[in-house]
Amino acid sequence: MITTHTLQPLLMAAFSCILLTPLASTLLLVFSRWKHLQFKIMLQRYLHASLIFMLILAWFIELYLPTRAANRIELLLTLCALAMQMALVVYAFLKVNKQKKQHHRAKNFL
Repeated sequence: MITTHTLQPLLMAAFSCILLTPLASTLLLVFSRWKHLQFKIMLQRYLHASLIFMLILAWFIELYLPTRAANRIELLLTLCALAMQMALVVYAFLKVNKQKKQHHRAKNFL
């Protein structure tokens, strides 16, 4: 039988991944400012996949943690991290679309 105590290290690792993913995504978005369009498109795919992965980890954590007051704080932090990642996904989508339109206009101009 799987108990909470045996899953505790795995749950902490999942929670850490959820919190660190938006930080890594933010750093990659800042780094992508100086990169070409293909890198930004690849980054956009990474951001989408990482958001789905974060949702799966959050579901896993909520499924296996017993209800306590301390877990509500973890849930609040998880929701904030998910919201931040969602905002980064939308921001990257808008930036890539804008750059694609500019590239398309420049290509058609010549």
